[in-house]
Amino acid sequence: MKKILILAGTTEGRMLSDKMESAGIKHIVSVTSEYGETMMGEGENRTLKVGKMDENAMTCFLEKEGFEEGDYLVDATHPFAKEASLNAKNVAAKMKLSYLRVVRDSVEIPDSDSVLVYDSMENCAEALKDINEPIILTTGSKGLEEYAGRVSKETLSNTYVRVIPSIESFEKCKAAGIDESHIVALQGPFSLELNKALLSQYKIRHLVTKESGKAGGFAEKLKAASECGATIHVISRPEETEGMGLAETERILLSEFANDNLGEIILAGVGMGDRLSMTREVEEAIKSADVIFGAGRLLEGIQAEYKFDKYLADDVMGILRQHPEFRKAVVLFSGDSGFYSGARKFNIKVNSDFKGKVTVLPGVSSVAYLASRLGVSYDDAFIYSLHGRFSKETLNEALWNIRYSEKSFILFSGASDVSALATEMNNRGITGEITLGINLSSASEEIVKLSVEAAMDFNEMGSIIGYVHNMKAEKRPLIPFFRDDDFIRDKTPMTKEVIRHESIRRLGICEGDMIYDIGGGTGSVAIEMAGLHPTVKVVTIEVKDDRADIIRQNAAKHHMDNLQVITGDACEVLRREDMPKPDAVFIGGSGGKLKEIMDVLSGKGSGIRFVINAVTIETIMEVEEVLNKLEPRNLRAIQIGVNNLENIGRYHMFRAENPVVIYSFEL
Repeated sequence: MKKILILAGTTEGRMLSDKMESAGIKHIVSVTSEYGETMMGEGENRTLKVGKMDENAMTCFLEKEGFEEGDYLVDATHPFAKEASLNAKNVAAKMKLSYLRVVRDSVEIPDSDSVLVYDSMENCAEALKDINEPIILTTGSKGLEEYAGRVSKETLSNTYVRVIPSIESFEKCKAAGIDESHIVALQGPFSLELNKALLSQYKIRHLVTKESGKAGGFAEKLKAASECGATIHVISRPEETEGMGLAETERILLSEFANDNLGEIILAGVGMGDRLSMTREVEEAIKSADVIFGAGRLLEGIQAEYKFDKYLADDVMGILRQHPEFRKAVVLFSGDSGFYSGARKFNIKVNSDFKGKVTVLPGVSSVAYLASRLGVSYDDAFIYSLHGRFSKETLNEALWNIRYSEKSFILFSGASDVSALATEMNNRGITGEITLGINLSSASEEIVKLSVEAAMDFNEMGSIIGYVHNMKAEKRPLIPFFRDDDFIRDKTPMTKEVIRHESIRRLGICEGDMIYDIGGGTGSVAIEMAGLHPTVKVVTIEVKDDRADIIRQNAAKHHMDNLQVITGDACEVLRREDMPKPDAVFIGGSGGKLKEIMDVLSGKGSGIRFVINAVTIETIMEVEEVLNKLEPRNLRAIQIGVNNLENIGRYHMFRAENPVVIYSFEL
């Protein structure tokens, strides 16, 4: 594996090493002093080399460490450390190393009479040599000797020096004749406020600084001096004809060394939008991230150098692959990341091909917020989302649960969802109140209580969540069933009540099952199955148009939006590409094509549960022939004969129905 030596001692060098450390990349960092060692700190992937190195010493060190052609020598020394950069460049050329020079971002020097520019410390000192006003040098300890040798004793006595708190710095200040009371030993970076405080404290009229760039706090010095009325003396930076910024250097090294599956993605719930509802943990994640992703409205007000209006997994991963320097990414999701959030789908998608660290941070959900505003508990409430997933199926599922729940919280995409829910509640005879939380936690927050009838005409814009209070919630039946007279029948044959219930029981229907009902008739079996749970999807196939119309009438009567009616020949319909493998199949009528129907269904895969009803001897024989061919599992058969009590004048007698054989099995 290739090796890396970073010549540091600057903010850029420390940041670059920290990036390599977090990415798990082994590297060596060279600092010139024990103070630099302390500032750099220890790391599992970082080895420190302390002490100055000239060209010869650097060559010997690299050879000892096994550096070879193509290994990396990264020069992140100070812009004014010309000799160090020259040594590094010569060593890299001699050993055929890949030399990367990190160039500090510049800050424009204002064109002002109060800003004077010099090409060296010597020239700056000449200009200041007879100044009899307080001066502060923020150039460190390296140029003190040149400064002290050119200014008058009176000027030197008026000079304050800001240096790093190290023994070497103190010794240089003492050698230059700086009074101890004029030594300001502080470690940067320095804020605008701190710069202004120092200038005010010592009544500074002249500030001397190097053109140290953004990382060196140059802009803060300029602004502080300007606001305090001090003259600014700038020693210009040596011109550099080659090099690159810190971000580009990171990109090159990470592309070369970082495993594509390393790094961290944080999926963060930001609450409802207002920054006050964001958790401290999420705020800290945003501050420490290399890049932020999220919908545009969530990115508003987020301070980050790199942020993208993207939140789908493929889009985010595409950008991260293009920018290996982004080692810590935060993806923002509204509300709570664990509550009907896009974070769930994102997490599933990313974990299939990303082996780095994925962290999910919760946020405050709109349900918790609205419940607190209303003083309502939600531990016993039905909670559901129509946001971004509205359809007749999801609406049906929401209404099915609202019917049986006193308290329901529903997330909406907008006013049209509210109107549709209220309209269908009214159609199904579900009474109650709907309280809407609009733009919660924002300055335009509004909480509106409406009747079902008023909510049908709701058209207000905004981010909306609803609380439905059903004061007449029905008890959920443990064994739901329909009676024969619940169905529109006309002269259409119908699977009778007792046979229907026993047939459905033997199908073993579960939540979320896809069921085919072949030979729909009146739709009594299909509707009974669809009514078990709103997540059950039933497709009933009926060859005759008039019977299919009756099924549709019965489905509308009982609000079975999870039932689909298809008119056509069962074999032809089942062969269509849009007819996937079902979980269960009920066959109440095959029109003499049972063998062909079973051939098509058995070709869709294993694990399908079947129930077949047979009345005639011919159908029973046909079923037996099919079963002998298919060799089903868990085969059971039962014959049921039903006698119903009827009134005949003033007498009562039992009238027999045709006996039915019910076959149940699995393929």
